[in-house]
Amino acid sequence: MYDLRHLEHAIAVADHGGFRRAAEALGLSQPTLTRSLQHLESCLGATLFDRSRRGVEPTVFGRVVLERGRALIRDRRSLDREVELLKGLDVGALDVGVGPYAAALAAHAATARLVARRPGIHCRVRVMDWESLTRAVADGRCDLGLAEVSLAESRPDLAVELVMTRRGYFICRPDHEILRRPSVGVDDLLEFPWACSTMPDRAADQLPADLRRAGRREGPSFLPAICLDVVNDIAVMAEGSDVLCAVALPMVERELEAHRVAVVPFRPPWLHLKSGFITRRDRTPSPAAAAFMTLIKEIDEELEVRESALVARFLGRDGATRTSPRARVARS
Repeated sequence: MYDLRHLEHAIAVADHGGFRRAAEALGLSQPTLTRSLQHLESCLGATLFDRSRRGVEPTVFGRVVLERGRALIRDRRSLDREVELLKGLDVGALDVGVGPYAAALAAHAATARLVARRPGIHCRVRVMDWESLTRAVADGRCDLGLAEVSLAESRPDLAVELVMTRRGYFICRPDHEILRRPSVGVDDLLEFPWACSTMPDRAADQLPADLRRAGRREGPSFLPAICLDVVNDIAVMAEGSDVLCAVALPMVERELEAHRVAVVPFRPPWLHLKSGFITRRDRTPSPAAAAFMTLIKEIDEELEVRESALVARFLGRDGATRTSPRARVARS
């Protein structure tokens, strides 16, 4: 059996026109080079060079071997380069599925940072519900998932790393009726339509049987009155209607700062985001996926700080909403 090293030796003989100069260029003894070429000819069952006093000339077999050998060596060098570049994240691809809230909070920002730092990486980011995403990762259609982990945790073929646990709140327009009430509970929330993505069983199990205007049950899950696959502009629904929108506060920071929406003064213990990385146990994350995961963790730390500041500013310690002057006028 021969390998690329033997082909490299044959190419050197052809390029230098003889064994002595080729051996010197390769740093080998001439007998060693001669044995290498003899081994290659024996494996192929053909003579590759005609020898004469003027040097060596490739035979018809030699010309074919040299042509194909050069291509194989170029391909090997290209492969080696691709692997090294991937290690350095100069090239590569990322196909990631993300849940609606993970997309709005961190995934899009992480993708932007990844491409800014490594412009050679090509990304595909698909926003989908957490059930479809879990199946997509299990089937190998996505390299990585970032979403609600309830379903993935129950599957032995998937690995889960919890990374984003954000508390959820309801927002509404600043002059919403619910803000005029002395206190707010679950029954008050159920009087109005909810807008969010599908809630997992752990949240749905905490809700009463009669969901009234909030939504409906479909099996063990809860489907809100307005079920969203994308939640990036969810505040628009709160601004223009009586809809209560379930959010993590950093998602609507600008709308809160502009007093376009307000936080409902109630902190449901069952309303929280439990997002994590979802991967197949038998597949090692690519360098691009690993870099994306690192950036998500970086952004999650930033979200923690932003959320604490927003809670302090727009919710008192007693849970009372701090509203804009426009909202206070509406109450009076």
